[in-house]
Amino acid sequence: MEGFNIVFGEEEIKRFDKQIRDALKLLSKMKITDYCVPKSIQDKIEDLGFHHIHSTGTAYIGLRQIIKFGYLCSEPPELKYRVPTVIVSKHKGEITYEDDYHIIIQPKVVMADKSYFDKTQHVFEDLEYDCGSDVHRGNVGIYRGKPVLIDW
Repeated sequence: MEGFNIVFGEEEIKRFDKQIRDALKLLSKMKITDYCVPKSIQDKIEDLGFHHIHSTGTAYIGLRQIIKFGYLCSEPPELKYRVPTVIVSKHKGEITYEDDYHIIIQPKVVMADKSYFDKTQHVFEDLEYDCGSDVHRGNVGIYRGKPVLIDW
């Protein structure tokens, strides 16, 4: 991963798909300072087969994994509550949650519909109080048959 350092979750995703590795090569050449990815880079990432979505951050949905940019407002919750996550940065050293220099890589999940979320949101009740995670239907997915946070 030339140009990037893994700052969180080194053991959580054992192997990045070629699609992710190729996207990281493109991204290593640009300055990552905010949620916006320049259109020229966005087009090249989409040419790799990613589907671009934008909400509070930018995400590229690949065949099996996704790559996201966004503001990290808090430390990831325990793995039992969230999807496996690797966070990479161009910075060396300890991760900070005040800047936008991070890229998040996660496996693709099925998003929870309203019925599933309503049945499973109790799983996250204590978590939301304890660590300030942003628990709502748009941040809950299904991974390996279990409800997980994809964003916090």
